[in-house]
Amino acid sequence: MKIESQVKKASTKPKLPRTAKKRTRSVSRLRNEFRELGVDLDENDENHYDDATVGRTVRPVKRMRMDSEGRVRSSSRVPRDDTGVQDLKMKFKAKKLSKIAQRSRNRLCKKGEGDKRIPNMKPKHLYAGKRSLGKTSRR
Repeated sequence: MKIESQVKKASTKPKLPRTAKKRTRSVSRLRNEFRELGVDLDENDENHYDDATVGRTVRPVKRMRMDSEGRVRSSSRVPRDDTGVQDLKMKFKAKKLSKIAQRSRNRLCKKGEGDKRIPNMKPKHLYAGKRSLGKTSRR
């Protein structure tokens, strides 16, 4: 008996998850088995299967608005860089002025708004006095 179990264990087969297994139960198989036993399943007897599937349907949480309409292309949002500008000529002028203003910062290598630095605040009580290896450990 022990040898049989060892032989059975030694013959390795690929292990499949439960989801990969073939479904063993189905309504058609149940109907066939009942027919063999002599019990005839009518259409009325299967109504409880339909009730079970109806319960699984997910209903929407919010009520659908029937009177609302989608946004039309003509009323879509204007790009952010065009909002405060009257026309195309003013847009180009504003862009040119911003480049000129940035030029002096670039020339002097000064910080701009994109050079924001977030300092890494390390707790001093964890890092102070930790030079333990070598000559610096005792002074």
